[in-house]
Amino acid sequence: MKTLVYRGGGCLCLLVGLLAGQHPSLLEAQDPVRREELVYGVNAYLGGVYEGGFYAQDQGTIYLLADAPSVVSLRRTLVYFWPITNRQVADWDALNQQITGHLEIRRGRRLQASIPLYIPVGATVHNVELKPGAG
Repeated sequence: MKTLVYRGGGCLCLLVGLLAGQHPSLLEAQDPVRREELVYGVNAYLGGVYEGGFYAQDQGTIYLLADAPSVVSLRRTLVYFWPITNRQVADWDALNQQITGHLEIRRGRRLQASIPLYIPVGATVHNVELKPGAG
């Protein structure tokens, strides 16, 4: 048994390791509730670097730099709330299913472009070769 002693501000606090042994649930991390969602996986060019992230399917607008290569893919994954950062987090390791189809880019109701969502690894997009795990 270890006893940790902290002396600070004139207050003596004793933390006894035996307490943790008697109540192991005090040391267990909370496992957040994960829910399966369809999301946009985005590797966005941010002027010299790429940053990966995701947006919920109901996201109205995703902003990307013009005239710069970025990758957007529709994926099914598990999403959970992480209170330490106060953000939604994707659990790509548990589920990372790519969805095929086309991304339609519109101005108003008029279709400007239709781009395939599935881009195979090794393909070149705007002179950038896609490689697994890069970045």
